[in-house]
Amino acid sequence: MEYFTDQNNLNKLDNISPDNKNSGPKASVMELFVTSIIRIKKLAQLVVDNPSKFVSYVVFISFLIGVMTFAVPSTSRIVSFGGFHNLFKNSMPEFSVSNGTLNADKKFEMKLSNSYIIMDTTKGEFFADDFENTGIYFALGKKNVKMVNYSHNGVRNSYTEIYSFQISEIFPDGFNNDTLVRLIPAFYIMLIISFLMIAFLSAFKYLLLSGLYIIYARSATQFSKLPMTLNNTFQLCFYAQTIAIILVKTNEAIGYVVYPVIASVIGVIITLAVISNAMKPHMPDIDEIINNL
Repeated sequence: MEYFTDQNNLNKLDNISPDNKNSGPKASVMELFVTSIIRIKKLAQLVVDNPSKFVSYVVFISFLIGVMTFAVPSTSRIVSFGGFHNLFKNSMPEFSVSNGTLNADKKFEMKLSNSYIIMDTTKGEFFADDFENTGIYFALGKKNVKMVNYSHNGVRNSYTEIYSFQISEIFPDGFNNDTLVRLIPAFYIMLIISFLMIAFLSAFKYLLLSGLYIIYARSATQFSKLPMTLNNTFQLCFYAQTIAIILVKTNEAIGYVVYPVIASVIGVIITLAVISNAMKPHMPDIDEIINNL
């Protein structure tokens, strides 16, 4: 016996099968990125339709931050002084360590992203008054080497010593320019590790902020016509920070044209506005809200 089945009926069955629960369009990470910036009203729907893309997006944003704030400035700076070999052999003064004392024929300063390297053997060691610009300093005096975090916001100064050691505890006797040349591969490894640390810490920071923004967003998503879970809301809060992240990190990369605190406040306002605009097309009328109460 032959059976005749309408192919259209089979297609309908496929659409409701368990393997097709998420019938929404699948978006790439770049599509989510563009939507988070210029097609905000479609963002909430894409979040619901593409929950599996969230981890990839977090990795993408964290690496983007690392490139903007560390990789590009560091690379341009390394290129500007002709690479590490040229720096150690030609740009830096001749120096050497003897009997636990650093000796150099002149002072040396270099900025790398928001970090500074200072070598001044006229000073026994560096103190808070020796720093002016906000950043992390690797400061070498005649007898002491320090890494410090110094910030100046126009109102007050903040000075923190990350570590402080005697020269003899860090550099052996005979350490000089040629030693640095032999260590060039290690410097590149350190740059890669620094980049990965910045990316990881950035991801952690903005995921944490998403947990705070969810307090605001959940008041809207729980009334939404979209089937938004708490997890969807958390993801939306992360996507909504994209514009703020770009603006804040661009401000940081170009040297803080706007004070960091002001830039952060602007970022918060923008993020809240993005969340509101993303949810606006999916919010019911006031009568529907009242009827559901």
